[in-house]
Amino acid sequence: MNNINVTSELAPRLPLRGALLDLDGVLVDTARLHFEGWQQVAAKLGFTLDTATGDLLKGVSRDEALQIVVRTGGMELATDQRMEMSDWKNAWYQEQIDLLDATALLAGAADMLKWLRAKGIPLALASSSRNAARILQSVGIAGYFDAIIDAAALRHTKPDPEIFLRAAQAIGVPARACVVIEDSLAGIDGAHRAGCVAIGVGDRDVLAHADLVVASLTDIPLDVVFGPYPPDVRRD
Repeated sequence: MNNINVTSELAPRLPLRGALLDLDGVLVDTARLHFEGWQQVAAKLGFTLDTATGDLLKGVSRDEALQIVVRTGGMELATDQRMEMSDWKNAWYQEQIDLLDATALLAGAADMLKWLRAKGIPLALASSSRNAARILQSVGIAGYFDAIIDAAALRHTKPDPEIFLRAAQAIGVPARACVVIEDSLAGIDGAHRAGCVAIGVGDRDVLAHADLVVASLTDIPLDVVFGPYPPDVRRD
């Protein structure tokens, strides 16, 4: 796990003292549900949504995602039509998340949260989802977080740095001493604008601006980012 290419710019900032974690597509396998919901919205509007557009939908608000979907189809919708499509997608998504359980956790999520808690690292959820608290309860990880910052608390969405600045403040750690773990370009950009270190989980080409890009949470060298773990804590 120590085979990480730490740049000369990043090395002086390690180890870090706080973790700000995204939810959808990072901890829980909900990104696919969002995309499937937007695909169904596109179908209702008479066009097909491709997977490339799916990357643009990550990390943004529901309203912004709907705008992206509509633009992709080369359409314009009246206000009442936008509200109808947004409400339909949200109702569909709510039905899906009610079915979630611990099996929806992505690879490495449970082990990483246990490691960080044992290490005493303050944790905040920094998610654009309006359903964040509900999802955390469904999959059984709500108790790991010291703070939850979601769309309901924000004036601006990613890539604006507000969510990360609020999250860092909520756990009492300067943003510069925090790492953000994200799967979206908007999230990576917002993290950097807040002064945080950014780890991207996913496609290296899409998340190239991140300080480190990993294929999954299991590839994050926690002992490098946060310092050596307590001797009784192991990652499977």
